[in-house]
Amino acid sequence: MYLAIFTFAALQATALNSININGFKPDVIFISVVFFGLYGASLTGLEAGLVAGFLVSAFSISAPWVNILIYGLSGYIVGYNYNRFFKENIFAQIFLSFFGISVAYSAYYIYSVFFDIPYVSGAFLNLIIPTALYTGMVSPIIFYLLKRFVRPVRYI
Repeated sequence: MYLAIFTFAALQATALNSININGFKPDVIFISVVFFGLYGASLTGLEAGLVAGFLVSAFSISAPWVNILIYGLSGYIVGYNYNRFFKENIFAQIFLSFFGISVAYSAYYIYSVFFDIPYVSGAFLNLIIPTALYTGMVSPIIFYLLKRFVRPVRYI
């Protein structure tokens, strides 16, 4: 799990810059958190989210606790609801990735407004939705790769 998350963090920071569309790129780190939450249950999702949040913090300039909190809670919530979705359904993968990244980025937006951090005006329509759509569309490919190469651990 850690190697997969680290690999996607490195991919997010480097190679995905070349496949952006109008400056937007999918959040493959978040997709991996959704995958581990969905296939491994709540504690696995929480662990994956905490690790991913730490790695995102290492590659960004935002406050570290924000990334750890948002990614950790996202992984836990998806993991908590793992038995409510058919894991192999491509639409469930797209929906969870789209909805999850929309909520997570909206939480970033609320954080930036609350602490007077400059953010893009009209961020929801101009930033959050396009990124969420792109992330949702890429998620089946990432899910396929993760299912093929990684076996998530389910904590009881």
